[in-house]
Amino acid sequence: MNIITHDKLSELTGLKRPSDIARWCEKNGIRYFHSRAGIWTTLDALNAALGIVRDTLDSPAGSMEF
Repeated sequence: MNIITHDKLSELTGLKRPSDIARWCEKNGIRYFHSRAGIWTTLDALNAALGIVRDTLDSPAGSMEF
């Protein structure tokens, strides 16, 4: 699980205030968390909002079962 920090979210969105970043996350369907360091999320949460979801953690990417 990769963490996307407040600073990285600020860089990606162009927003600075935690409340603005939280609103942007909500608008885009991204689950996020509050901490003393600001808003943060995970790469999995960003991918889920984009519709990119791994089937299981047990199956490596690109493997197929028959």
